[in-house]
Amino acid sequence: MAKYRKRPIVIEAVQITDRMRTGIETLPLGVQHRYDGGGMVINTLEGRMKVGVGDWIITGVKGEKYPCKPDIFEATYEKVQDIDLKETEIEKLAKKAARTGNRSDLQAYLKARRNNA
Repeated sequence: MAKYRKRPIVIEAVQITDRMRTGIETLPLGVQHRYDGGGMVINTLEGRMKVGVGDWIITGVKGEKYPCKPDIFEATYEKVQDIDLKETEIEKLAKKAARTGNRSDLQAYLKARRNNA
């Protein structure tokens, strides 16, 4: 059987807090209170799923939302620092310049490197 590695993508996520559960803070988009005593739920591509305090709501690469338990989230994701994001963008520019050989692509890459130094 072949082995696969998850692609390094940047996602958005928000952790459900007790202040959200009690209505003091706004729930993330897509999370709803159930008024039958069932707690909170989110509509996902797989249907309605319960979420609780401490769970993370992740926005996927196509805008889909899904819950993630805290232990899984911590084992799978790390917070992106602004510098990491800048380096990723610079790497994309470098690859594009190398692929196209276009002078303006090369200039964009060099400018980004100078600005990030």
